[in-house]
Amino acid sequence: MSDKILFETIIGSHVWQMNTLESDLDIFRCYIADTRDILLGKKPKNVFDQKTEGIDLQISEIGNVIEGLIKNNFNYLVAVHSPIVRFDGGILSSLKNLSIRNLSKQAYDSIHGLATQNFKKYVESGVDASTKRCDKIARVLQFGITLLSEGKIEFKPANGNTPETLKKLMDELDMAYKESKLPNKPEHVEELEDFLIKIRIKNIDSFY
Repeated sequence: MSDKILFETIIGSHVWQMNTLESDLDIFRCYIADTRDILLGKKPKNVFDQKTEGIDLQISEIGNVIEGLIKNNFNYLVAVHSPIVRFDGGILSSLKNLSIRNLSKQAYDSIHGLATQNFKKYVESGVDASTKRCDKIARVLQFGITLLSEGKIEFKPANGNTPETLKKLMDELDMAYKESKLPNKPEHVEELEDFLIKIRIKNIDSFY
């Protein structure tokens, strides 16, 4: 039995309605490894990318996706909650609901880390302080501010940002974290874990 695709979503600039004619199409694919292989101790492939002209395909096994949602990782939150769905094998609705139930202040870690890393790498260093680069960082910060302050996932376009506005958004993110009413850690982790177990059992049942 080969690996099975569970869902595919569009990520990147298209999600924020910030794409141009030159924008690559960023696709996230979630697959489930052969449960028989997992029971035999074979590890599924780690997260990896496949790039072709105009397309950047990011592939991740469902176990990694569940782990990322438990950690409230920015990239996995975007992948699961993207409003642009290319394929759904029937699990996205449940996965989104479970993800919302497990939103926590831990989301700050990956969002702050990603924004800070890119700010230092591109803007602060002077390598690329363009409006386009600043807007890419701003959309991440806006995502985090809304998540922490309102407890919801929202994709808002970010336009006309500068290094100065990014610093203000970073301060807003810090304040949203301090004042957030979300729990410090996910409160329904076992539900996500049970969901993963059910998917794996169903997968091996279909083999037999």
